[in-house]
Amino acid sequence: MSWSTAKISVSFLVFCLFLPTSAWAKYQTLQPGLEYQEINLENAQTTLHLLRVNLKNFDIKPIDGRALGAPSWTVKEMAKKEGAVAVINANFFDPAKKPLGLVLRDGKILNTFHGTSWWASFLIKENHARITKVFENSQVKGYQQGIQAGPRLIIGGRTPKLKKEASPKSAVGIDKQGRIVFAATLGRVEISDLAKILSAPSNQGGLELTQALNLDGGSSTQFYLNANQREVYLPGLSKIPVGLGVFPKS
Repeated sequence: MSWSTAKISVSFLVFCLFLPTSAWAKYQTLQPGLEYQEINLENAQTTLHLLRVNLKNFDIKPIDGRALGAPSWTVKEMAKKEGAVAVINANFFDPAKKPLGLVLRDGKILNTFHGTSWWASFLIKENHARITKVFENSQVKGYQQGIQAGPRLIIGGRTPKLKKEASPKSAVGIDKQGRIVFAATLGRVEISDLAKILSAPSNQGGLELTQALNLDGGSSTQFYLNANQREVYLPGLSKIPVGLGVFPKS
């Protein structure tokens, strides 16, 4: 075996250690356009929670805690207050719980852009979502919903070079069909391994997302789901100022 072949084999083995212990479980349909699954990652003592959302059936909007009467809330509290079927944490924030970066709801900018070069925005317009870098108000004209965080985990189906760092993670992504995927871990995972799992082909145990954005992780990572008698709650360790909520279309 040549050195180059051996190097590729070792890299593939390391990646496989963080794939599910068995083939990906199928999503469970909770409601039309709302699907959920959880996966135990091998040798990581970590559970990956996944929610797939079709924008034809559901709206996804940021929930700004300040509009609810307090600087920060848990995602469960946000869901109860706003009537959302699911909420995941979103923006980074400062020690005073003030959100950092764009918060755009129903076409109104509630929080302005942050100039961090490696951040990007998750934006929605007319049932279509994208993840891109925008740093001026004029660039979100016509979009209804948006938040800003980083770094990007997947760009055009490929994973960029990411700084080595392991902690509980949360992310939002988009698949080939334009469906939105919320991802949150119970337990630590290396950020590059999460990116590879989200982007890898399905025959390698991946989700085949074409775009994905890392959300505020670590102690802020939290996720809540309550639909069709299925309740899931990852509480996190810190209340947050902004969440991304999933709402049935009226």
